[in-house]
Amino acid sequence: MDHEPVIENSELKTCFKALDSVWDVFKDNYGETEASISNEDFVTETDGLIEDRIVRCIKDDYQNTSFLSEEMYKKSTDDGIESDTEVQWIIDPIDGTINYFRGSLPAGISIFAEVDGELQSGVIGLPNQDTVFYSVKGHGTYMNETQVECSDKTNISNSVVDMQFGESRIEIDGYTDTVNRLSRQARQIVCSRTGVYDFCMISDGRLDAAINLETNPWDVAGAYLLVNEAGGQVTDRKGRTDWRSVKKGDAVASNGGIHEDLIKDF
Repeated sequence: MDHEPVIENSELKTCFKALDSVWDVFKDNYGETEASISNEDFVTETDGLIEDRIVRCIKDDYQNTSFLSEEMYKKSTDDGIESDTEVQWIIDPIDGTINYFRGSLPAGISIFAEVDGELQSGVIGLPNQDTVFYSVKGHGTYMNETQVECSDKTNISNSVVDMQFGESRIEIDGYTDTVNRLSRQARQIVCSRTGVYDFCMISDGRLDAAINLETNPWDVAGAYLLVNEAGGQVTDRKGRTDWRSVKKGDAVASNGGIHEDLIKDF
């Protein structure tokens, strides 16, 4: 990996170090790995390999720390997702697993640091596009070495919206009216099958909004920090803006200008 952060931050530096340790593993196994179904979601052997390397790399810098991640350190909201250590690392080793094992773009890696319960810094790596997006709270969002901003759209009729639902499909019927409304109102509805990619695209203005429902903290950490720092807005479906609410299951991310219209039917 040829990228270095332009923001000085100790946790972000560790995020980049961990991402660099798995960059080539991700690229080498892209489209070459088999997937199985675990807990109603797709998983590959590469997921576990990447997550293990990330965790070991972080532990080199932070011994007294904890992890919240998709494979080995998964916790449910019933178990409690708050950390008992100062720093908790939220990791998604491969987001967009279906795309990844089928050799279809996009797919990415997400590594974020939560300090004293608040999301503070992190990086999303898109190795097959040789691109990283990263943020530190209060310092903006960057794509590689360039600071980026959300689009300035204020009308859904001119906006492109991505919609994704959790793998369980438990409550999809309850969202039918919202899906139908947005399908009629938005310029275009898309589905990349990769949440972290959507959040990157919102951050640099190529996508105007993304709705991700019935998710997990590792699915939405990138949305919360990257999009907010790029001038957008991230809430849960009820409009709550705090990280504790968003990480418990839903993320509606937008450029900010169309946000109220997005969530008005939930």
